[in-house]
Amino acid sequence: MLDGGDSQNFPGLATPVTYTITEVIPPGSNLVITSNAGETGPCEFTVVTANNTTGVADIDLEGSCDLVITFTNTGNSTVTIEKDTIPTNNIQLFNFTSTLPGQANFGITSASGISVADVPGGTFVVQEEITPGYTLTNITCDDPDTTTNIATRTANINVSENENINCTFTNTANGTIIIEKETVPIEGMGFTFTENIPVGTGTFELDDGQSQIFNDVPPGEYTVTEDDPIMTPGEFFLSDIVCDDMGSSTNLETRTATIDLDQEETITCRFTNTTLLQGLNIIKTDSPDPVVAGQELTYDITMINESNFEATNVLLVDMLPDGVIPVDVFSNVQGVDCEFDIVGPLDPPMATCDIGNLQPEEELLVTVIVIPDPDVFDDAPVMIENKATLTAEPGGVVREATTQTLVNPMVDIEIDAGSENRSVGQGNTFQVSYDITVNPDNEEVLASLSSDDAQIRVDALDVMLDVDFPEEIEVDSVEVSQGMCTIGSVQCNFGDIMEGQTVTVIIIFIAPNERGDFTIGATVSTLGQSFSNFIFITVGGDGSSNCSLAPAGSRGPIPLYLFIPLFILVRRRMAKKG
Repeated sequence: MLDGGDSQNFPGLATPVTYTITEVIPPGSNLVITSNAGETGPCEFTVVTANNTTGVADIDLEGSCDLVITFTNTGNSTVTIEKDTIPTNNIQLFNFTSTLPGQANFGITSASGISVADVPGGTFVVQEEITPGYTLTNITCDDPDTTTNIATRTANINVSENENINCTFTNTANGTIIIEKETVPIEGMGFTFTENIPVGTGTFELDDGQSQIFNDVPPGEYTVTEDDPIMTPGEFFLSDIVCDDMGSSTNLETRTATIDLDQEETITCRFTNTTLLQGLNIIKTDSPDPVVAGQELTYDITMINESNFEATNVLLVDMLPDGVIPVDVFSNVQGVDCEFDIVGPLDPPMATCDIGNLQPEEELLVTVIVIPDPDVFDDAPVMIENKATLTAEPGGVVREATTQTLVNPMVDIEIDAGSENRSVGQGNTFQVSYDITVNPDNEEVLASLSSDDAQIRVDALDVMLDVDFPEEIEVDSVEVSQGMCTIGSVQCNFGDIMEGQTVTVIIIFIAPNERGDFTIGATVSTLGQSFSNFIFITVGGDGSSNCSLAPAGSRGPIPLYLFIPLFILVRRRMAKKG
């Protein structure tokens, strides 16, 4: 029995005689037998026949030879394969093939990996098979000698002795994209589309009422475009594209839906076409988009009679989104009766316009003004939808137009930059320190407008700072407590700032070598709102003092949208008294 580093001597052996030494190889160990047999000298004619698999060394001992036989044992390694899914799914089974010992085929889930022990040195290949509903998005191994390839779905694992290697295969759940076709009037046929969806064929065709479903689509951004038909009487034109996803966008001019698909998401986009034969068309726009809660939101609805016949009994009904306050509705044509119709206390209001008749080629504009209620849209950006329906005779014509608008909550940001007036010597450096705070005072503002408890949280999202200064002034350095800044024009991206949190930006400027008065402006923008601050710099003297200027506060002006129309205040104060 020998331990590592030990030896056993056998002196005085008779020669020539054949001897045998056999090692019982421990489980999980590799054996290599070496000797000095055959070397020039006394052992030149001695032969050792070694079998590393059985552990046997056969020795043909010749002459007075001092023979040294070394049995070298190395331990085997362990390879572990794990599965990760986005989102987590502990049930889905993922199948693999491999050249690992005893593991030609195996399956694992996110909750159960597989470890293979006693793996000898060498290179082994582990390949994941394709799993419907998932896309392999990453392969990581904690071994620098191991290589991975997403395209071939493989890990080439280079195993050395006494090594523990862990490889994780990450899969992201796929989604579904649905494209629907709608025509007004119904039964339109033969609309061709092009798309770049990986599971698609590149083109497809739909009739009215049909849909094209793309299952098992990897997360990513894709486009679907409807071909532009040759416009002749009786043909259809693309009048609307609507997708039920805030991250996706549509463009009527390019006839395209840009679809931002996340894991396990189903997105439906509806392409609506209207025929010129019936001639009554409706176009709807919104402004501004995005809009800030408490700010006026304007819908412009244009109706055009492009037929050769008079349209009669023309009626416009605009279903307003939940959570908006009606302000005004009117037409650019005298004699058109428009009003808000409040159906019930729990029902959203609607604007109606009794247009009457529209002559051929006549065009009419209806403007609807609302205010997203700051008590309703008080927490995070929300997408609202407004649907206008136009009906007319003859033929029971129905036209629809839908507009989606992003509503951002109100935020209140204070920019404290110290004193508004600074004096500095020519060529001297001076410091401007901006403290940008998301004030919690907005809670008090909203509480004063409502009888309800308005204890909310309004954070500033994707906050940007843009500092504007004359070209005579140079920037020496910029430091920021959160986010990143570019020095040249001093533009900073802070990311999200929580309510009550302060982010500090310290800028060291170099004054010009000339006298004069200069202005440095700072604008903070977030959620469609902006806040400004201005500092007035007087440069004089020869720069010998080089004093350090301590800032003292100046708050930027309050944005106009915070001055909510008086009738909202009256309405809410009356409700509070009630």
